[in-house]
This record gives sequence, structure tokens and C-alpha cells, in this order.
Amino acid sequence: MNNLPREERMKPENIILVGIMPGPKEAKIDQMNNFLEPLVDELVELYGSITMKTPEFPNGTSIRAALMCVACDIPAARKTAGFTGFASTNACHVCKHHFTVVAGTSKINYSGFNHENWVSQTKEENATEAEMWFCAESDAERAVLEKQHGTHFSELHCLYYFDPVRCTIVDPMHNLFLGTAKRMISVWKDLRYLPTAVLIRMQHLANGILVPPGYAVLSTKIESGFPYTKADEWRSWCLIYSLVVLKDALPEDDYKNWTLFVKTCQKLTGPSVTYSEIDSAHQLLREFGKEWETLYGESSITPNMHLHMHLRESMLNFGPVYAFWLYSFERYNGKLKNIKTNHRNGLEVTFMRVFLEKAFIGSFLRAYSTNLSSPLIEFLEGIAQVKSNSDSSSPLNLDAGHPPALPFSLAMFQQAATNPWYNVTGSEALPPTTLPIKLQPLTMMKDDHYQWLFEFYVKAYRSTSVSFCVVGRIPIGEDVFVNNRIQKVKKISLLGQEYCSGEKKKCGSFVRVLFLERTNDDVSEFPGQIEYLFTHTIKIGGVKRVSTFAFIKWFPAYHSSSHQPLADQGLQLWDKGFMEEDASCIVPVHRLHLCFVLTTHKMQSGTQKHLVIPLPRKVVT
Repeated sequence: MNNLPREERMKPENIILVGIMPGPKEAKIDQMNNFLEPLVDELVELYGSITMKTPEFPNGTSIRAALMCVACDIPAARKTAGFTGFASTNACHVCKHHFTVVAGTSKINYSGFNHENWVSQTKEENATEAEMWFCAESDAERAVLEKQHGTHFSELHCLYYFDPVRCTIVDPMHNLFLGTAKRMISVWKDLRYLPTAVLIRMQHLANGILVPPGYAVLSTKIESGFPYTKADEWRSWCLIYSLVVLKDALPEDDYKNWTLFVKTCQKLTGPSVTYSEIDSAHQLLREFGKEWETLYGESSITPNMHLHMHLRESMLNFGPVYAFWLYSFERYNGKLKNIKTNHRNGLEVTFMRVFLEKAFIGSFLRAYSTNLSSPLIEFLEGIAQVKSNSDSSSPLNLDAGHPPALPFSLAMFQQAATNPWYNVTGSEALPPTTLPIKLQPLTMMKDDHYQWLFEFYVKAYRSTSVSFCVVGRIPIGEDVFVNNRIQKVKKISLLGQEYCSGEKKKCGSFVRVLFLERTNDDVSEFPGQIEYLFTHTIKIGGVKRVSTFAFIKWFPAYHSSSHQPLADQGLQLWDKGFMEEDASCIVPVHRLHLCFVLTTHKMQSGTQKHLVIPLPRKVVT
């Protein structure tokens, strides 16, 4: 349901499980339309509008719906949307590029990355070609048409508003991680770059990498040769591990080419993306593809690599990858497969019934949680594996250390993290799910930390008029008493990104924050480690204001040269240890820019440095 917020879209109660196709084998192209027909019939009716009762309109209201996109891996997308498979010489559904056959083999040659010379397909041409296929009088005639145009009829062509060319997306999860990243390992193994001894050494390096929450940890996969590696694990391999562990395992040219692919993933796989980042990533993918041809030959190019050149179009049409990639649907596939059955005929009916039962239990809990007893709610939550909203919807207790119920502004929140000129006091509204329901008991700050907190308040409230707190300038003095009692927090969640206290958990405590240089107005990003997270309450004009802070210890700058020697790989070196603590260690959590991965890098001189691996910043879930 794409008009729901992203954080609501993938909840079980908001997923429409239309059907489960019977096995034991996948449906063939000529069978797929039989399964699509009932769905398309309902979509046609929904596009014209139907009357339906809803909670807001118990007497009924007009409901309309339209199919926005088809999101699958390559084989399923071809069958569903009416295109020939990747073994065809017309293997691309986006452009009219006609592929040749590798000389002396039956393999398709997918090489060529001169994207500007490709002619795009159009909805009108596709509809005409599908109708010709439908009207053909024999299988032989249809086979000729498929070879000419790469199109066959799909029931989706009955949706006159739907454009199969533009709306059959290139899924980034399959395209980047389950496709090319997996393919690279296979090629390197064939070239004997990754023998067992090298894989074991790579695993040893990987075990020294501190991975933040939200990313898969590769604890044994590397030394085992990447068996049964899932999409989440391939993402961690690309963004976190590979540049560190492959440095001494690959020839220089191979490593440089892989770096281009990793940079692409870094630019594209965040919840938000700019047009310039999409264009830059497109050029990187083009360079990567051309160099691949040089290093490994045309016959090693896969259809996924051709589709790299069309990934930009999918993102321009549908937005950041978080809006349409298939991670959530892959998880639902796993949930369906884990449903217990009696292993007899009719497994699909069991899958459907159990899935719907769990989805409706969640809806029931959210609708009636205030009327049910606690034991019953816990029992139903255990069955449905959901949580009711009864706790999160209750008013926050100001005296317990929670922020006042001010309206959250995403625009303000983004400004606070990305604009160091923007004054932040720490009391601005945070996302509703930032803090845990229960905080730790009040505790006393260290004397020096208390002094720096006081200095922060003086600077924050005297430097500007803070209209969202109170009107006018706020003098810190006799009228405002800054006490030394705080409530520590083990972890917070800012729009899907979890940050942890370094006192409890190292992983997730490494952050980067933007600062203004003291000598000029240049913006610099500094890495550090959160020692602890805390809330603090002051009273201004008789109103309690609760601020949420991180106490951060900063890494010393790398001074061995005027440049970062690993900058071309997207990596940074910083000296070991921490800088002397001062008032800059008190940072409102609103200003946390992003988390990073930390490991140790050994210099040629033998000295060790912090190696910082940046990760895409999350701004929405």
C-alpha cells in the first residue's frame, strides 16, 4: 500500500497476500497468466472505484486502487510483465538493445555499456507487440515474434494505465547484492584469487570489525566460502567488510574495480538519495562494467550488469531504493516457508490461512488493546509476533525523564544533523520511538561533565532566540538552575538507526558529527565514540524542558600527512585513543549525523590507526 508511510507499509496487517501459486515447480510463462487473471480482474474494478465500509466511513466510501509496479527478480519479472527471459537475445525489458551470442557457444553476450546509444522501449510499442503475440495463430509464429521483439502477452496488459516498461523495476537487492556481488566472488574463486588460506586470513580481519546494529555480521561466512549467503549479508559484505579484507587478497586492478562498485552501493543504498548521487553512481557503474570487460572478458558479463545501466531509471521513477527494493518481501517469503504444515497436499491453503490469521490478530490487538486483559494481550502477541500500541500511545511522563510532547518536525531534525550553523538545544522534539519506555534511575554527573553541560546550556540559549522553546533570549543564571542529575539511556533509535551507549555495547556507539572549523566556516565531520546517552531536565519560565544528549569522546586527527591515504577507497584513518575531553563532548542527539564501522589499520611503519568505514545515513525508515 504505497500511499502509507514507509514505516507502516510492510507491517503484516498492511500487506495484501493475494495468492500462493501451487508447486512443486515454478509456473511457466504460458501458465502465469492463469494466476494473474483473477488479480487483474479485481484491479480493473478497483481502478474504476468500489464502495467499501471503513472505520472512518462506516456507511461506505469510494475506494480506488492502481498497480504501481512489478518488483521481482529477473526470471519472475519477465514472466509476470510479459517479456522474454534473460536467455533471449532481447533480454532487456527497458531498452531495445539486441544481444549477440558469444562465438562458438550458445551463451548470450551481455557486454557493452554505452548507455547513450541504447533506444528505450515505449508503452505504446510494448502494447502493440503484446497484441501481435496474443493474436498469433501458432506457437511457431509467437516464437518468431518473441525473437523479434522480446515481448509476449501478459494479463497486466489488460490494465490500460499500466506501463510494463517503466513499472517493471530493476530491484537493487537482486541487482547489486544477490547479483553482481555474488558473481564477483564466483569469478575470483575461478581465478584462484581466494584459496582457503586467503579466506581464513580474510575472516580473521573481518572478526576485528565492529559492526553497528542493523547490519548482518559475517562471523563465519567468509572463511567458509560464502555458502548460502543472504541478501542482508551481501549488503554487509559490500558496504562494511570487502574493502578491508580484500586489500591484500586481490590484484591491484581487480581491487580498484571492486572499489567502484562499493562506492556505487554507498551512494545508492541509503533511505534518501540526491539526483547528483544517482548520476554519480550511474557513471561509477558504467566504469565498473567497462573495466570488468577488460579484466574478465565479455563472456563473463551477466544480464544483471546490463541492468545496472537501467537502475538509475528505476530510482528516478520510484525514488530511493528503500521505497521499492525487495528486502521486506524476501523476509515474508521466509515467514511463509517457516509456517508448519503436515507436508501433504494443500500446503498453499495452510500458508494463506495462517498468514491471514496472524495479520488479523495484529489488527485486532491494535483496535481493542484497551479493552483486553494484559495476559490475553501477551498471549495473542506471542501468537502473532506483534506488539500492540497500548504502551507507545500512552502520554509520556515528564517527571520520568521523557521529553515533553512537542510536535516532531522531520525538516528541523534533518537541519539539526546536517547543518552545523543550526542552533540546537537538545530539547527539540525527537521521533516518537527514540527513547525506550523505561529509563534508568537518576544519577549524578561527574563534576567536569556537569561543568561542560552547564557551558553547553549557556552557549545554546544565549546564542540565539529559541522560538520553539520559549520566546526571547534565555539567560542562564539565577532564574534557571542547571542541576547535575541525569538519567542514562542504554540506546536510542533515530528514524531506524540505533545508537548505543559505549558503556553497555561498543557496536553502535561510533558516530560522526558535523562541526564548523574554528579558523573558518568550513564544515568538517568528526568521528567519535558515545560514552553514554542521557536525558537532563531544566526549568525555564516554570516549564520543564527535557533535553537528550550523547557524551562523545572524539578521535584524534590523523596528522601523518596532509591527505587521507585511503580516501580513494572511501575510508578514513584517525589516530588511536581520544582527544582531551571538553564541552564539545556534550552533543544533542539531534546532531548525530551517521554511524560508522570501526576497525584497526596497520601502517607500513607498524603503528596502528583507527580505520573508519562510513555507512549510508538513515533519515527515514
